[in-house]
Amino acid sequence: MDKNQVRETIARRAAIELKDGDVVNLGIGLPT
Repeated sequence: MDKNQVRETIARRAAIELKDGDVVNLGIGLPT
């Protein structure tokens, strides 16, 4: 699994788990 696939997997999981109106801080834990 390459870096882009990992990011897509994380994004899909977040989209499933988050509800409308949730606030998320993406400043920590996601390497760029």
